[in-house]
Amino acid sequence: MPLTPALPGPTTIHQIEPSTPNGNIGMVDAVAAWCHQHKLGDEESQCLQKLGFKVGDDLDELTDKMWKFAGALSLCCMWILRAYRLSKDVSVVLQSSAQDG
Repeated sequence: MPLTPALPGPTTIHQIEPSTPNGNIGMVDAVAAWCHQHKLGDEESQCLQKLGFKVGDDLDELTDKMWKFAGALSLCCMWILRAYRLSKDVSVVLQSSAQDG
């Protein structure tokens, strides 16, 4: 009777967790999703992440100094603010429709 080699025992698989500068992957995912939804790219997403942006924050309150800290070029800042204001307008319309219905 031929001997069959023993099957290797179960091994432990370690998953490497993605890391973020502030350790909050949920926030980064939400910002990236918001940027994707509003057709903004990685540069804009990284800028918002550096600012600590959370969806729902008021971007109109940011100063030029804050934008510069985040490394936002003028057009990048303009695109982010345009997307933010459009999203704000849409949410106001949706809330109004929900209250009317």
